[in-house]
Amino acid sequence: MITLLQHKSFDDVTVKDICDVSHVSRSAFYLHYEDKYDLVNQYQHELMKSGSLLITFQNQLAQDDLFATLLQLLTNEGQLLALLIGKNGAADIQTQIKQTMTEAAKSFVIDHFKIPYSSASEKQYLAVALSNAIFGLIQEWVDAGQKASPEMLNQVVKNLFLS
Repeated sequence: MITLLQHKSFDDVTVKDICDVSHVSRSAFYLHYEDKYDLVNQYQHELMKSGSLLITFQNQLAQDDLFATLLQLLTNEGQLLALLIGKNGAADIQTQIKQTMTEAAKSFVIDHFKIPYSSASEKQYLAVALSNAIFGLIQEWVDAGQKASPEMLNQVVKNLFLS
């Protein structure tokens, strides 16, 4: 999938393409996955588990560097996720990622950083704004070839939301 997304959009990738590039039979593919969406969902689930462990560990360390740590995870282990976020990704997968980020913002970020809100509805909108802004930043970073350092992007986020 990583190789294919470097050259074509997710919507244009077929199971046959995946099997051809990975030198796996279609029956072997379907033994493990229902379709290309299931492949991506299983991958995302594993990466999210790694991210959750990082967040838990990071809560015990310097919270200021959480975003840089997550970007480092994306750089080191999340090449497929990065491609799905980028211009060749699928809109429905990007929406799912944004929803996951919104829930994480509500559960961890807003209260931890003491971002003020006066109602549950306002907290929801803050979470949506925060997750969409960060998603857009990550998407731009991915589409630009991930040239900027995670630390620099972390500083951008800190300047935006923690000043």
